[in-house]
Amino acid sequence: MNKRTEVFIVGIMWIALSGTLGVYGAHLSRHSGLLALVGWALSLLGFGFAGMSIFHLLRLARLPSSTGKRSAEHSQQQGADWFDVGVDSMTYLVNYSRHYAPILMEDLSERALAELYLFRAWTAQFGFRIFSSRPDLSEKILGQIVNSCKYLGLGVFEKLHGFSVERTLGDDFMSLIEDRWRDYDLVVSTDMRKAGIPTHEVIDILMKRIGSVNAGVRYALSMDFLAQLDAVKRKAIETGLVTDTP
Repeated sequence: MNKRTEVFIVGIMWIALSGTLGVYGAHLSRHSGLLALVGWALSLLGFGFAGMSIFHLLRLARLPSSTGKRSAEHSQQQGADWFDVGVDSMTYLVNYSRHYAPILMEDLSERALAELYLFRAWTAQFGFRIFSSRPDLSEKILGQIVNSCKYLGLGVFEKLHGFSVERTLGDDFMSLIEDRWRDYDLVVSTDMRKAGIPTHEVIDILMKRIGSVNAGVRYALSMDFLAQLDAVKRKAIETGLVTDTP
């Protein structure tokens, strides 16, 4: 059993324990007297164990990745180094409900937020591909994005928003990103310096996925997409992935 597997198992054990204590605590707290006090104590203990689970899963995300998978081919990449490029803040640490409420307006839904989780992950890896002068490192970062968004991000997203990306969209994470990322990749140019970024075409696909035809939503999503790409570009420059800025 490798280190990643050990840390993952321990993190899941903490999650299970925190959930069990939380259920019993909530049940007992409905009573009065001593039982209520015991219930509150168990609930607080459950929160403590939940914190331990997040600590162990964060350790998992920081460990070197042993598999980097391209979305279309699921090819394996062994021994990828970890690069601190802010994948977490770009993807699974975003409060999607809060961030996208003023953007989606009446089109805000669990399905739309789940689609946007996959889209922000695609945007991150896309940005590190087009703004990096180091294709070898870009491939490693791609594996890092997939691994962190799957093994850590899905759980964090569900805890933060109260629903599962996979259950909402009806498929497993790897199948979802293969399907979505393929569609987005079809409309982007292979030579970004000459053709530019096809923002409208990319957002057209996203709009169909979230089920919106609102022109205001289209414009706001376009601006949000470009803002994330700009953040990726600045991070690529900051971490030395760019030798000549496009």
